[in-house]
Amino acid sequence: MYRGIMSPDSFKNAAATALLTCIALPAPCMAAEETPEKPTRFAVRDFGAIPDDAQPDGEAIRKCIAAAQASGKPTEVVFEAGIYHVEPGPAASGELFGLPVKGAKNLSLRGA
Repeated sequence: MYRGIMSPDSFKNAAATALLTCIALPAPCMAAEETPEKPTRFAVRDFGAIPDDAQPDGEAIRKCIAAAQASGKPTEVVFEAGIYHVEPGPAASGELFGLPVKGAKNLSLRGA
């Protein structure tokens, strides 16, 4: 006579049922998995940077990058194919480079 909580046969059936339940149900971490947020696109043309027009584009590109950074979301700054004329920023800003990008998070620069 068996005196345990469950007979060996009952234990086998319960174990098999538990195993099937675990296989059939997704783990909580899988169900709660987040998909990456699609980046917001910022086109430099929308800020006035036109390729191949022989005009200065630096200020427009800097404004586009600043707007992308200020959004607080994953962003892409998009450049159409062509030549952009990028001059250094205003002397008062102390910028030594044409396109300084400081403290950017989730920012991509994409060319055509």
